[in-house]
Amino acid sequence: MRIYVDADGCPIVDIAIEIAKEYSLEIIVVKNFAHRINDSYASVISVDISNDSADFYIVNHVDKGDIVITQD
Repeated sequence: MRIYVDADGCPIVDIAIEIAKEYSLEIIVVKNFAHRINDSYASVISVDISNDSADFYIVNHVDKGDIVITQD
């Protein structure tokens, strides 16, 4: 199980990363180039600034059993 976070509008990115650390879960934070995420635990994926780029990345990589966190 992996956790995907759409960081382009999600106000709880830091909380999600802390919970993933606590339970030793893989977390993938997907953001556009306008956002900064500085955390050594999370895998950070940068996508284009165009609309829904983070959403499309997640949709194309998520598997059954994964968790997706977004505000969209």
